[in-house]
Amino acid sequence: MKLIIVSDIFGVTRHLITLAESLSPEYEIVDPYNGQVIAFESESEAYNYFSTVCGLQRYTDSLKKRIDSSNEKILIVGFSIGASAVWNTLSSDCACMIEEAVCFYGSRIRDKSNLKPCCATTLIFPCKETSFSVSDLSLTLSKTYNVNCINTEYFHGFMNKCSDNFDSVGYFIYINWLKNKVHYKVFPE
Repeated sequence: MKLIIVSDIFGVTRHLITLAESLSPEYEIVDPYNGQVIAFESESEAYNYFSTVCGLQRYTDSLKKRIDSSNEKILIVGFSIGASAVWNTLSSDCACMIEEAVCFYGSRIRDKSNLKPCCATTLIFPCKETSFSVSDLSLTLSKTYNVNCINTEYFHGFMNKCSDNFDSVGYFIYINWLKNKVHYKVFPE
């Protein structure tokens, strides 16, 4: 099984590579900038750049092409806008290659909360978002077949050291949770 990590608006960063390497020696990172490393000064700069050069629909389309070209089953982990792109693929034709999805704080999932994922999907939510009720969305989505929702006490971006909301405790808890999931899926005994 292949591990694919789908980045947030920061794209490929040293921290994301370290995260991926801690999960598996074999992984692939999909990002909105086609592997180009960009050293953003701030989250707002990264957000503006993402919105200008990519956008969610283009990112989703790029991810679908990558999944469609896979010749093996996929465990996919997305962060923020990457999690929203993952969510958008889970009911598409290419989704048959995805065995399991984990989506961290994908806030745009709210725009397509009616989608029906074809595989086991864990949605990990932050404690709150400014533009919608996390608890309402989580409650709605938890009733969807194949969806498991986890509400955390951490803020959006807690897994990314580039984010203003990075939380070392939350990172420690969920990187270990991910390690167990990846080991079980990617390296079955």
